[in-house]
Amino acid sequence: MTPLVVDRPDLPDTLQVGLSASCAGIEPEPQLVAEFDYIRFSVPKSIEDFTR
Repeated sequence: MTPLVVDRPDLPDTLQVGLSASCAGIEPEPQLVAEFDYIRFSVPKSIEDFTR
């Protein structure tokens, strides 16, 4: 299979990824607990994989 090459000169060679939860803009003081059981990464096989 030929690798998919996406030219993104606006991005660095290495990116940091992770999960984030936010309740910004909620007043007064928001109380938020966020738990993540897992995160799944996969190799994109087509350009459509970037827009799902």
